[in-house]
Amino acid sequence: MVLFLLPFVLHTQSKDNIRKHTEFLASDKLEGRGTGSRGIRLAANYIAAQFNAIGLQKINGNSFYQKFPFPGQAEMESNIVGFIKASTPSTKSVVFMAHYDGLGIQKESGQTDTIYNGALDNAVGVGALLELARIFKNAGAPKHNLVFVATAGEEFGRHGSQFYVEHPIFPNADTIICLNIDGFNVSGPREDFFIFPRQGGGFCR
Repeated sequence: MVLFLLPFVLHTQSKDNIRKHTEFLASDKLEGRGTGSRGIRLAANYIAAQFNAIGLQKINGNSFYQKFPFPGQAEMESNIVGFIKASTPSTKSVVFMAHYDGLGIQKESGQTDTIYNGALDNAVGVGALLELARIFKNAGAPKHNLVFVATAGEEFGRHGSQFYVEHPIFPNADTIICLNIDGFNVSGPREDFFIFPRQGGGFCR
């Protein structure tokens, strides 16, 4: 068991930022962010714009979009990936991940509201991902590379995360840990966070 005290406090600005991101991503305008939909393209563009405003670096220096094929669909889906370079040259990385796709529109008999907005699963997780990126960027150059990945194609097969594993920015062997945010604490302040790594506590050195 490893006990982590996170290196920041969730101040009012952070709460407001997460709320703003969540409200947009979970709004009816994005129609539940279903795979292949107009709404998921709007979500991807929003996340990429936020990464750019924060000042994250792009993949190969030219794009935040990591496109990948989705079964049975002509149009590609996209992970949105940005990173903060380590203070000294290094291939070691810490990866923060959250999926931004949702269930979209599901029409069932007797329903009047057919949009699955996906606020908890997982608009709020992406909001937290964006705020973490902003906080760490403002904190200065980190010891290790910090990678922020918003994945698509997760609700129906985890395609986005699998594609990133197969095409990482930094070698998987040098990835210290991947922290996936699926849902987020909405019940009030917490003081302690517990992480149980399968390989033991040596990963944090």
